[in-house]
Amino acid sequence: MGAVPPAFAARLAPPAAALLCVLAVTACGRTAGSATSTTVSATSTSTTEAKGTPTTATASTTIPLPPTPQPSASDAASQLVTAWRSSNRTAARRVATATAVAELFVTPYPGDGLAISRGCSVAFPPLVCTYGPPGGGNANDALYELYVSHTARGWYVSSVMIFR
Repeated sequence: MGAVPPAFAARLAPPAAALLCVLAVTACGRTAGSATSTTVSATSTSTTEAKGTPTTATASTTIPLPPTPQPSASDAASQLVTAWRSSNRTAARRVATATAVAELFVTPYPGDGLAISRGCSVAFPPLVCTYGPPGGGNANDALYELYVSHTARGWYVSSVMIFR
């Protein structure tokens, strides 16, 4: 393989730098006395057809973190599913971001035995706690992946993916 053309490398540099910035912000965590929010920044680059000059736009978003992080990823996921089961969004927001609550609560709780814990990953954050029917269940039953992140104060559910 040859060298990367300079024009191509110049287009890749800003998005790569933005990714590193986001990863650095995420990896740093928070201290116990800090506010319950985090700031995530993203940078994107686009090329204008007429002039061919790159333009860069930066967006910054503050995401409030849940007030009651849990001692383990499985505890945070379990408390969110328990709140979902009882349709209690307030309890859900204690251990999950507003985005995660909205993502999960858009689907009604499937009923007893169809959202049981299948365990949590342990290797790379965010950890993934999976809920769904028991093995051998109906192929049409959904699987719920709860992405659990860590702060200095504990674990919280940061997002949810539903597979049907």
